[in-house]
Amino acid sequence: MGQYAQGNEPSHHVAYLFNYTDTPYKTQYYVDKIRRELYTDRPDGICGNEDCGQMSAWYIFSAMGFYPVNPSDGKYQLGTPLFKKVTIKLGQDRKFVIQANRENDRYIYVKEVLLNGDKLDRTWITHDEIMNGGKLEFVLTPEIPQK
Repeated sequence: MGQYAQGNEPSHHVAYLFNYTDTPYKTQYYVDKIRRELYTDRPDGICGNEDCGQMSAWYIFSAMGFYPVNPSDGKYQLGTPLFKKVTIKLGQDRKFVIQANRENDRYIYVKEVLLNGDKLDRTWITHDEIMNGGKLEFVLTPEIPQK
């Protein structure tokens, strides 16, 4: 991946920067590539020094389908989820469910995203939207979606 260094934590946000352009499919491609090529389920499966959990945190966030590029702005940039369903228990009988039609490993591109049934026309969700509970649904495709 050229000069990209996933093992160097200050680089973790780089794959998500394509969301700030008109090519968010590149975020989806690179997040998937990093997860597949640089992480495994072996004891040495983290591609760098696990400084206070940052390497694992990147993976967990990215597996759910989003990542806090700038943690202070309250937004999580969307990537591509690894699982068909993830449930985050928020307490007080609230939960945030992330679903995706991940048919196989080729389904990495986001065709559309629905938040509580409404189409999301942006590449991010907010912390408040997660904490309010509800459902985030990714409609995935194996091909780069047309604009």
